[in-house]
Amino acid sequence: MLMNAINDYKKDIELIIELFKKKIGNIHPLKAWRNGTLKQRDKLTNNIEIYFHGIGMSIFFLKEDIDFDFDFGHNDRYDGIDYYKLKDYIEQRLDRYPEYNNMDNLKKDFDNLIKNNVLLKFENKTDRLYYTANAPGVESPLLF
Repeated sequence: MLMNAINDYKKDIELIIELFKKKIGNIHPLKAWRNGTLKQRDKLTNNIEIYFHGIGMSIFFLKEDIDFDFDFGHNDRYDGIDYYKLKDYIEQRLDRYPEYNNMDNLKKDFDNLIKNNVLLKFENKTDRLYYTANAPGVESPLLF
């Protein structure tokens, strides 16, 4: 089920955010990059390298052959879902999500979650990310 992959993706993002808080305190990661506290390409831990881009970042696990990418959303939210970033996340973990060996299934399931109002968008035109309807952040956003 796609919600399992979405929840895993969000948990991995949450883990990265917690590591940032341990490293730089409550400074938002994008602000830390833009003010020079962090470099565009930097190490979060000995095993995790980060690369900032635009409104998000790529995460590279140096001792494993996996990585993932996410964007920050409206009001610095970090719980948004972008279809293509989720697709990349799942493609690297097909052993966990074998039902998505056929990516047509992923697109169909993602579209169904939108159709059934499980994934929602803000009316804010600048935020292109989707958010889970039951996430605590939908009413009171998960802010950094």
